[in-house]
Amino acid sequence: MNKNAVDLYMDLLEQELLNAGVPLKDGKDGKPMSPTSVLVNYGISAKPYIHIILKYAPRLKLRNKTWIARCLTEKGCNQAVPFLLSIFNDLNSENIDLWAVGNALYKIDDKTSYLPIIEICKNQKYGTSRQMLMGTLAKSKDPEAYKVLVDCLNDKTVCGHAIEGLGKFGSGDAIPILENLSVEKGLYEYKARETALKRLKRKNKI
Repeated sequence: MNKNAVDLYMDLLEQELLNAGVPLKDGKDGKPMSPTSVLVNYGISAKPYIHIILKYAPRLKLRNKTWIARCLTEKGCNQAVPFLLSIFNDLNSENIDLWAVGNALYKIDDKTSYLPIIEICKNQKYGTSRQMLMGTLAKSKDPEAYKVLVDCLNDKTVCGHAIEGLGKFGSGDAIPILENLSVEKGLYEYKARETALKRLKRKNKI
């Protein structure tokens, strides 16, 4: 598939969204925004248009797929989960905003995505894009998810979010692990650890 063909799908998506009734809005420069930009920036629900988005989304260039993930960052957009997960599998050396994809999966919170998300969080090549997914691991209450959270304490790209995840997971086993974790006072990780320990000790009545 050539470059022009792929770009054409984005144009077709924008046109069909416009025809379907996504409202016109002007940007800061006074020029009309694209329908996907309106969905991202104005908090307009993508649910009425999700069938249109998913019609074109799998055919888009990778950087456009991550942009579309921002349109789908909404609880209840479960239909979009297979598409969002596929973006992680398609990752190559291209510099893209994969964090937005992880955030979309976190916000949607589809339980059927928990197992693949555990596998994604195991893979350090995804770096900071896994940050919000640490919260999904906490929600899953899966023993394997707990193990991944503990392992991620040694990963600087997600350490703070893994600490938060352990606090929300709720297992008292994490208390000594966090107490012995070396974090610098004043940093996000330190504040996250203190909050997580308070949460865990309260939950486990310690």
